[in-house]
Amino acid sequence: MQKETVPLVVLGGGGHTQEIIYIMKIGPYFSNITLIHGSCDSLSKSLFLQEISPKKHTSYSMPRPNNVLEKYSVLQMICSLFSAIMIILRSKSDFLICNGPGISVPVALAYRLLHPGRPIFYIESMTRVKTLSAAGKIIQYIASVFIVQSKELSRNTYPCRRFHSIFKILPV
Repeated sequence: MQKETVPLVVLGGGGHTQEIIYIMKIGPYFSNITLIHGSCDSLSKSLFLQEISPKKHTSYSMPRPNNVLEKYSVLQMICSLFSAIMIILRSKSDFLICNGPGISVPVALAYRLLHPGRPIFYIESMTRVKTLSAAGKIIQYIASVFIVQSKELSRNTYPCRRFHSIFKILPV
């Protein structure tokens, strides 16, 4: 019997959660999913589980490394990184998928540190067409696959950066 593949999915607030739900819907179905979300963000977890409906899931909450529209604080980042390490040591995931919330930075760093051979998939938000997000600027160096939504961003030379229009804007 083949072992089931378990993704570790990072949930951020608002639009990031909607984008990751869309990404998970267009990809293959996973019956078992591990989730990480901010400790003050249970709504994202509820929305994700309602939309994706995995048969089994494990979820972890951790402190955010930054507050919305604020820069990263060194102390907050260290606390978040330590928390991410503890979570990843407990999780049984085969790969990481994230899409840009600040919380994905410590998770991706910890994942690369603890599982250097496992893939990290990062999909930059569709709203980023000229510059990368703060999270994207860091994660592009450790991601196995780094997908951007604009051709302008894909012209930069970092090797794992790829253009792929995942999100389609449909007329109303």
